[in-house]
Amino acid sequence: IADRLRRHRYFSTQALGGRLQSLRWVLHGPETALDRQSILLRQDLLVRYPAYEQLARQSEALRAELRAMPLATEDSGGQAQQRKLIESLGACSLQQEVILREIALRREPASLVFPPLRDVKQIQRALPEGHAVLAFLATSRGLYAFLLNRDQYTWWRIASPTRLRTEIVNLLRAVGQHAGNQELDLKQLSDEGWKQTTQNVLDMILEGSKADFSVDFQELIVVPDGLLWYVPFEALQVQVEGRRRPLIARVRVRYVPTVSLVVPWGGGRRQSATTAVVVGKLFPRDGTDVAQAELDKLAAALPGVKPMPTQLWGPSSLYATLFDRLVVFDDLPDTEKRPLAFAPISVDAGKAGSSLSDWLALPFGVPDEILLPGFHTAAERSLKDMNPASAGQEVFLTVCALMSSGARTVLLSRWRTGGRSSYDLVREFAQELPHTSPADAYQRAVFLAAGSRIDLDAEPRVRRAQVEEAPQASHPFFWGAYMLVDAGTEATDVPPQAEPAEREAEPPAAPNPAPAPAPAQ
Repeated sequence: IADRLRRHRYFSTQALGGRLQSLRWVLHGPETALDRQSILLRQDLLVRYPAYEQLARQSEALRAELRAMPLATEDSGGQAQQRKLIESLGACSLQQEVILREIALRREPASLVFPPLRDVKQIQRALPEGHAVLAFLATSRGLYAFLLNRDQYTWWRIASPTRLRTEIVNLLRAVGQHAGNQELDLKQLSDEGWKQTTQNVLDMILEGSKADFSVDFQELIVVPDGLLWYVPFEALQVQVEGRRRPLIARVRVRYVPTVSLVVPWGGGRRQSATTAVVVGKLFPRDGTDVAQAELDKLAAALPGVKPMPTQLWGPSSLYATLFDRLVVFDDLPDTEKRPLAFAPISVDAGKAGSSLSDWLALPFGVPDEILLPGFHTAAERSLKDMNPASAGQEVFLTVCALMSSGARTVLLSRWRTGGRSSYDLVREFAQELPHTSPADAYQRAVFLAAGSRIDLDAEPRVRRAQVEEAPQASHPFFWGAYMLVDAGTEATDVPPQAEPAEREAEPPAAPNPAPAPAPAQ
């Protein structure tokens, strides 16, 4: 029921109540994401609408040709060819969309494909050992929590959402979130008062339940709702043998927008990824040389990295279908009022075909992995002036739209730090993605970030000071800013010979992974 409510919220923002996007999934999504009825419908529609089928073949041929070309070339002949192909792809996709709308308005059967809908028993059977799901549902009548693993499940009502909201605001202020560009001094970064505040938030969430997060398990998948989209669960403190530890030090943490997405869905990942990087200004005062230098570091650590060209021959929504990973080193606009209106590839922001809503249109299939360290949410200003009725919507709708367009893994920031630590965390995460699961790669990146020294000259939101030795970036201002949204990893997604990189910065005495907590029924 909770998943149906979440799906309705998303579908209500889509053309024809989600029917148009579902037809795109039926006709172009991976068959592993479709049931037998939808696969048969695809075959039937392509036979009965031969003009559409011909355009679909033409579109795939154009994309194959474009993917074989460099993302950017200085050769005039290559530029002319690329421009012609991009223009042809745009015209072809527009014709497909016209026919698709005709189909959508006819009496053609088409189930709502994304987000998928699974029952609890299906999800439990698919959950690996050692994985637990913590899901929430915010309604006008209250805030509810659900905890399940492959063996058991339980639910409870959070006693006081109003009191929890106050404590979430206190948490965000404790980690330095008052305004988007506000500087923190070293005294604030050395203050450990955030530990008690984050423990209070977790205690309030679990109050009235028999859930015990002090036991050993491997991975926690969080399905937030409402205000809980702004909570850095990674930083929440757990008491273990008299010692407080952040969740990320004990378990891998990832997020999904619906419970049905906690287990793998939609096919395997692409192994030979090409990476496009938008080189902009992650912090407004930066020079363009800052992101360019970080691009060079990323290219040295990860094969197939190319800068996004600044001159595009068509909308960026077309370019988004030509590579497998996207990293945006640019400051993105606040999305609270219009979540689907921002341009993920900020090169052509404000132009037709650049917005996230344009990504939903054909051609189908955006990058598998999208990293947005310059994303902003209401957490950045500790929820000031936020409309309570739309709490979390800018995150929920953004994530749903990206995944509905074909993304499997999304890393975005709750608040933008904009400094060297942000670039380093993104690079460490991206370079491990080909070798291990996203949740494991992200946990490793957090360990490395928290264990590194702050470069005071390269952190625009940290006030400069004369010190003998810069402190470590152990404060969650740096690593609690990010949220890994990931739809899970099939066993075949990761090469069997791959081994996670050595976790040299892992906090000491982290417990070995063990079975997931067994919440009481």
